[in-house]
Amino acid sequence: MAPRDIILQVKSGDDVRQIKSAPQLKAATQDFAGQTVVLTYKHNNNQTITKKVTLRSAAEVEASLDTDNPKGNLGVSPTELQIRRSTWSAPVVALGFTEQLFELTLKGLGNAFSGLGSLIAGAVTGNEQARANGSARATEQIGGPVAIGAILWGSGTLGILFVLMIIAIISLTLALINALPIPALDGGRLTLILFSRLLLRRPLSRSVEERIVGASMALILGLLVLITIVDVKRFL
Repeated sequence: MAPRDIILQVKSGDDVRQIKSAPQLKAATQDFAGQTVVLTYKHNNNQTITKKVTLRSAAEVEASLDTDNPKGNLGVSPTELQIRRSTWSAPVVALGFTEQLFELTLKGLGNAFSGLGSLIAGAVTGNEQARANGSARATEQIGGPVAIGAILWGSGTLGILFVLMIIAIISLTLALINALPIPALDGGRLTLILFSRLLLRRPLSRSVEERIVGASMALILGLLVLITIVDVKRFL
């Protein structure tokens, strides 16, 4: 490798780690310490190279710390580049980034609902494999207050700008969720109004609307409790 090469991926068997930051590279090389891995990197910004590399073991790294030449698992010194956008292009880039976030959020919600469906179907039919797969797919895509706190706590070491980006991503995700046609949310209230005006040709009575909103709110709170339990098991 040469200076300014960009490491893209570290692979050990079926475990593939996509590298997008220096902490990710450090975590991958520590997890695969002492193993022979497949390293994929970009050379001269246009040539993608794949090589097998044997990483130093944790014992070798620890022993080198007492010498005048301390070494890491891989033996490279990672650096990160910060891309700055000019005033006129920053809004365009921000809009494109927002679109990508919305697309990923929708995909994640789709996977979560798909996993929830598999979970329910497995529970009804007694298929333990389907229930386990559905539970794993659903819980991987969602997180509650505990997950948000854990992510913000872990990202604190990467600097204030990274934390602010995480907060922005969470805000955009919540805005999209709030627009979903769930009666307790703003999108659901709009759906109820359109349903009553366009289909029923009359507004819903206050009592009916309160029962619908109350039932959906109870479901959301129950889901929040379930997500919190899963997050506690995952992060604590």
